[in-house]
Amino acid sequence: NISEREFRKWRRIHGLQFPLHPQQVLCWIFLLVFTLYMFLTLIPALHSSVQLPLIIINAFIFIIHYITHLSSLLIDPSDPNLLALHSKKPVPELDKSKHNHVIENGRCHLCNITITTSRTKHCSVCNKCVHVFDHHCKWLNQCVGRRNYKPFFICVLSAIFMCLSFITISVTEITLYCSNKELLSPWEGHALELDHSDQRRVLTLIPDFNSLSTPVFVSPSPESSLRNS
Repeated sequence: NISEREFRKWRRIHGLQFPLHPQQVLCWIFLLVFTLYMFLTLIPALHSSVQLPLIIINAFIFIIHYITHLSSLLIDPSDPNLLALHSKKPVPELDKSKHNHVIENGRCHLCNITITTSRTKHCSVCNKCVHVFDHHCKWLNQCVGRRNYKPFFICVLSAIFMCLSFITISVTEITLYCSNKELLSPWEGHALELDHSDQRRVLTLIPDFNSLSTPVFVSPSPESSLRNS
């Protein structure tokens, strides 16, 4: 087993490298459960007339989220000078007897590069210089910098839309359950049966005017015939 101290001698290139962060694994489990519950429980519970549009809209949002999520953790946000090195050597430990900081005077003593911008920072978790460092995301197990900031932003934005859609559909179903169950899928067929029975009930109350307008001929009885004769 590689210890954490030994592992950090090597740079993290992407978020799928071991060891995985517990929050990252938890995020994957939540996304899987969230997706299955949305498409197999929530949307099918609504009226059949709105299911297809909701499936298309939510599928688009979910696909965008999964694509940007993977892009954010797979894109290496390292400084361009570090990417140009293609170094596979282990990262040395900082010699504090020689240097007070990892980056001094525009040079990283661990990555052994001249940083391209003052916003480049050395991440102690990924053990690399990140170009225009924003933060280290534990949910992605990857740093967020200039190279993967756009997919990360879209990933967060799509996650917000996913949550809003989930809340909207849930509140709508609770409201319809309390006020108008016929607009929910489990009671949709029952509502049709009630409509047909109501129609039959109304038809029985309408008089048959055709039968009333038809003349009825009554043949005379034998006694009335004898009297007339």
